Amino acid sequence: MLLQFSAITDIGANRTSQQDSILSIPQLIHNNDSLTDQDYYDDSNASIFAVADGMGGGKSGDLASQLAIEGLSEYVLKHKELLPNDSYSLINSAIYHANEQILSHLNFHPDDLSMGSTVMMGLIQDEKLFIGWVGDSRCYGLDKLGELTQLSHDHSFVQSLVDEGKITQEEAFDHPNRNIINQSLGMPSIIPSFEMFELNSFSKILLCSDGLNSMLTDTEIRNILLKDLPVDQLNQQLVDLANEKGGDDNISSILIHLYPKEKIKNGTSESLVNPIVKPFKRKTTWILTLISICLISLFVLVFKYQTKQSSTLKPAKIEERKQASINDNLNTDNSLPAQTVANQTTNQDTISNSNKSYYIRIKVFSNKKQADALAKTLEGKNDQLNYEVRLSGEGLYEICLLDFKSKDDAMKFLEKSAYPDAVILYKNVVR
Repeated sequence: MLLQFSAITDIGANRTSQQDSILSIPQLIHNNDSLTDQDYYDDSNASIFAVADGMGGGKSGDLASQLAIEGLSEYVLKHKELLPNDSYSLINSAIYHANEQILSHLNFHPDDLSMGSTVMMGLIQDEKLFIGWVGDSRCYGLDKLGELTQLSHDHSFVQSLVDEGKITQEEAFDHPNRNIINQSLGMPSIIPSFEMFELNSFSKILLCSDGLNSMLTDTEIRNILLKDLPVDQLNQQLVDLANEKGGDDNISSILIHLYPKEKIKNGTSESLVNPIVKPFKRKTTWILTLISICLISLFVLVFKYQTKQSSTLKPAKIEERKQASINDNLNTDNSLPAQTVANQTTNQDTISNSNKSYYIRIKVFSNKKQADALAKTLEGKNDQLNYEVRLSGEGLYEICLLDFKSKDDAMKFLEKSAYPDAVILYKNVVR
């Protein structure tokens, strides 16, 4: 899949300081600055985008969002070897690392104690979108049928009211408490949310701070994204309309236009076999193709012969060494909190360990009575499921659904459920 993008951060019509920061690394793996010969980026090289909305008095909010973006950028550039197999760990650890940057600053500057920042981070690779977030910065997707969907789920007081059925989504748009968020970077304990989406059905992805979506309804956003205009013009129209409707906050918007790996030129389709390097002349291409086929055939024959002669090599052992080396690298990163390493379970899935099972963390509360009440309600709906309220190492009360034999079993359960903030973890995670 190919993409073009536009990233804008605007001070807003009624603000005098800029507290938003944005990040765009459109080609993480190979070269951040290289485009294809058609001015598209190739998602096989992994694209990272992020929006951070700072908060706090004076310049604290400005600094908080900058520290958040710097933390994300630093981590993904140092650990891009996690891709493509462990996208979850890359996003999860990058967000925790960004939080550590803010907490470290607060240790030396207690006067900035009110500072904090939201973060919305997106990773596009191999026709998939991975997002992780803390706070109320959002991600939207426009599908090929023209429908706009909010892909993220706000960590906010108003969103909790919507989830509990006390107000509608329409009432939340202009609710007087819509600016209150439940968590942000800069808090000692954060619980990021994560989602993954197949991109084949989407044409555009939008990451934004609430300075955009608090001014524009979903319908207004959709109407602009449906226009047949270059991505930079569409993005500018979003920001301009938000300012026209009040511009009460800083506005950050990253708009990504997705394309299949073929270009339309003079009304005909032409395959982009190699979008970075321009193709050779046809005659040279055929010669190289024949040579490549011969070399591949020779390699296959040699490989089969060596495989027969090396029957003592066990693929499982090789895989275990590979996974151990990845986790060793993660565990030696002293900049990350213990929970970050504990939550990185993806690479362990193929390692058999009968002592480990999975549980689902349904929701987290700071108040035990609220946690107990929801757990009791859930048990009343299905007394065959094993719910439990646990006190985490961060002093938060977790509602957990226990005893899944595998991560696949837990995933299948979540696919049939409505738990937007749920996270799958090992039962014996050390906190």
